[in-house]
Amino acid sequence: MAQMMASLQPLRSGAPPVSAEERARVYADWEKWRPEWIKRRKVFTTLWQLATDPLPPQDAKNLEDDLGIERDSPEHAALEKGPLCAQAINPLKRKR
Repeated sequence: MAQMMASLQPLRSGAPPVSAEERARVYADWEKWRPEWIKRRKVFTTLWQLATDPLPPQDAKNLEDDLGIERDSPEHAALEKGPLCAQAINPLKRKR
């Protein structure tokens, strides 16, 4: 119980739970690894579509279940559409 109370003490004192340096480091990691995840998801989707194109939809779904492939959950889809994942508009890019 004392250990739990000790872990709550910084929160009660009003100290920020995450330092600015740690927040900057996490944000930098997010900016670094998110594009990699997007590329990998795109490669997987392309290969999966090529592999399952000749299969009927039900067989493709069964194969996906048998292989243990998990698609993005609704929470992930909502996160992708949210402000955290919104791409910054490049003012130097030309509009078509």
